[in-house]
Amino acid sequence: MIQSWRLRATMVAMGVLLAIFIGRLFSLQILQGELYLSLADDNRFDRVSIAAPRGVIYDSNGSLLVRNLPAFNVYVTPALLPDSEAEIEAIFVKLAELTGVPLDQPGPPAAACVAGRGIRQLVEEGETNRPFDAWPVACDIDETTARILRQQRIDLPGISVEAVPVLEYPTGYLRRNRVFGPYSGRASRLLGEPGLCRRPGQGRVRRRRIELPGYSRRPKWAETG
Repeated sequence: MIQSWRLRATMVAMGVLLAIFIGRLFSLQILQGELYLSLADDNRFDRVSIAAPRGVIYDSNGSLLVRNLPAFNVYVTPALLPDSEAEIEAIFVKLAELTGVPLDQPGPPAAACVAGRGIRQLVEEGETNRPFDAWPVACDIDETTARILRQQRIDLPGISVEAVPVLEYPTGYLRRNRVFGPYSGRASRLLGEPGLCRRPGQGRVRRRRIELPGYSRRPKWAETG
């Protein structure tokens, strides 16, 4: 009788525990499944902006009005820099020598590629705001310098060089208003400048969701929008 009572009590306890587990599983998978799936996707995916370069533009007579030319920008990813302060300093000195950007020049925060700050200050801004993203430290460098930096990228961890399209107006920059419509009174200050607009030659900006590297071996294009 005692053993039979203990067996029944054990079976009841196991049944209660099994019911609790099943109820909890039902709550997580069915009732709250969409919530946890959304939270998991927020950790798994990230949205990135993809700038669409403009193509060439011709007039009705077939004359070239606008085309794209590459401009080379230098970026630093703070999280990928070496741990050694001496190695970081050597990288900054090398960048300053090649790009002409001052090594140390304090200045007020400003938009990317605006002169007035040194490499140390620019990298500090990137480390404060987005340490895992590439942060611009030198824009529109010459092609020779870009090739040198790319050849030495093994010795310069955390440094990258990217080519971005800029608009060139073969007939002169002041023809821009005829191509894209009227613009502000900056025309009086642009007289005599070459027909090259050092602004990204971008069309519509698209956004895409990518799977973060931590959840796969390489980023995957998950969704375009």
